Amino acid sequence: MYHIHYIPSLKCELSLCKFLKCIPFEFDPKAGNVIKWVKHIQIVRLQCVLSVAYTAAQFANVFFGELSLTGSFQGAAFLPLYAMATVVRWNYSGDKEPIQVVNSFLSFEKKILRAKLVIMWSTILKLATNVSDLPDPSKSNMFCKLMRFFIPFAAGAFVVTIVLKFILLTFAPCTPPFLLSIVEDCGKTEVALLHLFESWMAWHMFTAGGWYTLYIIFAGIESILSYIFILEK
Repeated sequence: MYHIHYIPSLKCELSLCKFLKCIPFEFDPKAGNVIKWVKHIQIVRLQCVLSVAYTAAQFANVFFGELSLTGSFQGAAFLPLYAMATVVRWNYSGDKEPIQVVNSFLSFEKKILRAKLVIMWSTILKLATNVSDLPDPSKSNMFCKLMRFFIPFAAGAFVVTIVLKFILLTFAPCTPPFLLSIVEDCGKTEVALLHLFESWMAWHMFTAGGWYTLYIIFAGIESILSYIFILEK
């Protein structure tokens, strides 16, 4: 369930997002849910616009630039990741719909699902039946178990990806579709700040896009399947 399996990693991910200022949300420990965070909304909007511009520059470089056929195919392998991150993380107006999804799961678990489990426990004790009849969310289907492993793993993998990108640009600065590959004599150009800028772009794009994808879509699907498993019992 969402509260049991994802809240610890969700708090860590939101703390990182707050540090990067890439999404307008934060976790409120007093309320026990996710709230809107408007203190740095202008930075969030700037990052959204930069993400579009950065992805558009990569797109133009791959399809309209002077890359070789091999370079175009190489750039096309990276481009979908940035395009997907740009689309998923876009929240220029700071809409609250994403956190309403998370808070709905948390509210459902606190009120409806908890009440049902209490009733089931009472029924089992009254009938003196085996306690093992009570459904255990951890014994759900294989998809749910894989999601509980995959989501924290993927969130950590994004950070590793940023480090690997910086290393790649340091030793192979002309790699398409990144910005330095647009320059004709990129092999003779050493711009460390540009590598840091591109790594920062990837960091906030993947972190924001990953949060929406992992904790709204994947965690949401897994939680719904867990609810069905419990309610069917």
